[in-house]
Amino acid sequence: MFSSNSISNILGIGDKNLVLTGKEIFETIKSVKYCVLNAILTYEPSHCPHCNSNKEGHNIVKNGSQMVKIIFNRAGNNPILLRVKKQRFYCKSCKKTFMAKTSLTSKGCFISNDVKRSIIGDLCEFKSIKLISKEHYVSSSTVNRVLRSTEVTNRKHHLPEVLGIDVPTGH
Repeated sequence: MFSSNSISNILGIGDKNLVLTGKEIFETIKSVKYCVLNAILTYEPSHCPHCNSNKEGHNIVKNGSQMVKIIFNRAGNNPILLRVKKQRFYCKSCKKTFMAKTSLTSKGCFISNDVKRSIIGDLCEFKSIKLISKEHYVSSSTVNRVLRSTEVTNRKHHLPEVLGIDVPTGH
């Protein structure tokens, strides 16, 4: 029997606040058989991200949780789906809520950063976008979005101080 720690190491989960719970189950979602792992993400926040008030006394309290799904790379033939119970917090100073954060995904995204890096690696090879999306169990538009995220944005939104214009001379 593997421990939660060893499974985290195998999957490359470096977040110490994420604890795997229970056994893995196999579940078919949209005709794809996923290996589903359950996890809990919780910690004691040091400050509120909205008002920056410190956690002095009972300013920030736990306020329930929300279930999110995170897509991971494959292990064998089955893709891995991490079902995470994320802790919600309530700040009494600004009266706003926020969720526990993890380094596995970007904010508001359910595709892990490892999957995005793997997609970028596949984009460097001679593969179609449709094949890459099929291999990573994501949509073609997700692959396009990952491709666009690698672009360097050096666009200037203003005219330069000096504008050189050549006027043709007529003969």
